[in-house]
Amino acid sequence: MGACIAVDAASRLNGRLSRLALLGAGETLRVNPGLLADTLKRPLDAHRFIAAFGHGTGAHFGGAESPGLWMLGSTMALLDRCLPEVLHRDFAACNEWEGSESAAGVTCATLVVAGAKDRMTPPRAGRALADRIRGPRSGGDRGGAGFVTVADAGHMLMAEAPGAVTRCLRGFLGAK
Repeated sequence: MGACIAVDAASRLNGRLSRLALLGAGETLRVNPGLLADTLKRPLDAHRFIAAFGHGTGAHFGGAESPGLWMLGSTMALLDRCLPEVLHRDFAACNEWEGSESAAGVTCATLVVAGAKDRMTPPRAGRALADRIRGPRSGGDRGGAGFVTVADAGHMLMAEAPGAVTRCLRGFLGAK
């Protein structure tokens, strides 16, 4: 959902933004109707599904870069703190979002980072979003955003592969 907000905001900023990084983003963010219903009717089932489906396979077997981090449990704990109505509205907004028009209005340098094993927003959805963005590529050429996949990460790529994500962002931002 953060990427939806960022793309829409960037498209309205008329050149006042110099760079934009989008993680786990797609041109559309469809939500399974059963999951959308479960966010209200069976929140615990929805939370379990989101935690399991949102992480790549490595997270299911204790593959955290951060020692002692149980990624699925951490995700469940965060979701359990969210009111069902709020999660439902968030997922409904994602489901209705169409990023094509907004993406075409993004004119700043942009990087889209996708988890190679993201089942919620697959890399092909991130690539489609990157292709719609008009901002400059590296070297100043117009016509699309940069696109990078993070190996072995799912939709929760910031938790699953924090080192790889940080390296992508540092490279894009020119940080040392």
